[in-house]
Order: sequence, then C-alpha cells, then structure tokens
Amino acid sequence: MLMQILIPALFTIFGVLVGSYVNHKNSYNLYKRQKIYDSRRIAYSKVMALKIPWIQSVQTNGEAKLLCEFYETRFLQFSNNIDDFNEARKQNERALSLIKDVSNYQMQFFETLGLIQTCFKINSELESAIDNIYNYSSIEIDDFPKNFLDQSELDTFLKIQNENLKKLINTEYKEKINTLIKILKIRLIEE
Repeated sequence: MLMQILIPALFTIFGVLVGSYVNHKNSYNLYKRQKIYDSRRIAYSKVMALKIPWIQSVQTNGEAKLLCEFYETRFLQFSNNIDDFNEARKQNERALSLIKDVSNYQMQFFETLGLIQTCFKINSELESAIDNIYNYSSIEIDDFPKNFLDQSELDTFLKIQNENLKKLINTEYKEKINTLIKILKIRLIEE
C-alpha cells in the first residue's frame, strides 16, 4: 500500500523536475536567441550610424591636409603672402584636430565589426566584407612638389589630388561599408 502511494508521488516529483528543467532550458534558449537577435540589430544600427560620420571625418581630414599643402606651396612658390602661410597653418591645425574624431569613429566601427563577428554566423561573403574593411587603405597626403611653373599648374594639381582623394574614400570606405550593410540587411531578414 505504501508502494502504491510512493510510486505515483515519485513519478509526480520526477515529472515536475523534468518539466522544470525543460522549461528552464527552453527559457534560456529563448533568452539566448533574443540576445543574439538584439545584438544583430544593434550591430547593424551601429554600422548605419557610424558610416557617415566616419567617412565625413576622414574626407574632411584629407581635404584639410590637401589645402594645407596647397597654401604652403602657393606661399613658398608664388605669393609670399602671409595670408597663404596663415591659411596653411589653419588647415594643418584643422587636420590635426580631426585626427581624434577619425580615430574615435574608426575604433567604434571596428568594435562593431567585432560584435558582428560574435553574433552573426560568419560565411565567406560576410568574412570577406569584414576583412575588406579591416584592411582598408588609409588616406595619405604627400607633400606637394615645389616645382610648379605657375599658379594654374598648382590649381590643377590640387583639383586632381582632390579627385583622387574622393575616389580613394569611395573605394576604401563607402563601397566597402555599403557592401557590409547589404549583407547584414539580408542576413537580418534571413536569420
């Protein structure tokens, strides 16, 4: 008689324990999936939020360096006008002041790439897009030559350098980030 009471009670206790374990496991798995989904949305949003400020700060920094070189070269070769020298200094200070912004946006962007690597399933397409951004070419502005024949030649050189800067920013930043954004958007919908 005691066994008739104990066996159903043990099965009930066992059932409650198994049910609690399964419920806990399901709740944990749901929580984990929700955290991954939230992390994916956050990573995508951060890429979108950082794209324009990072690119703009890089472009403005490059343009300031170009203008510094332009005004310095114009001062040394043609004008000897102190206003050109002061403008060269002003543009150099502007370029230097933007370095912190460029570095900050870059750091945030690379942290976001790390988040992407931890919350998305990495396939070859996504890995390639991330690697392309990690291995971007930084903007280097060389000293202008000091052998221009006239002001017009210097102006043309500045125009060409500015076009080259825009092309480099387009290929090394905009296109690579846009590719990543397209991949992430598709992956968010799929997963």
